[in-house]
Amino acid sequence: DSLFKKAKDYLKNSIVEASDWNGFVQAAENKKLVLVFHCQRAECEKQIKEETSITSRCIPFNQKTVQGKCIKCGNPCTEKVLFGKSY
Repeated sequence: DSLFKKAKDYLKNSIVEASDWNGFVQAAENKKLVLVFHCQRAECEKQIKEETSITSRCIPFNQKTVQGKCIKCGNPCTEKVLFGKSY
């Protein structure tokens, strides 16, 4: 139980939400998982990967339906995606 709690706390403390590109890059440089709005277009994700070496990891379940703009291209979207870097 204590190992599970420790891992769960570590994961919770490793996820950061970013609302702009600079915040996204800074969180990634700090080795955090970054939760951002993303349009889920392959071209957009490719640009993010080329510029930062960061890729999408998952789309969390149970998200509230909200409107936002993609962190990279600014297109409208309704879901947030976790991005991170493999180490």
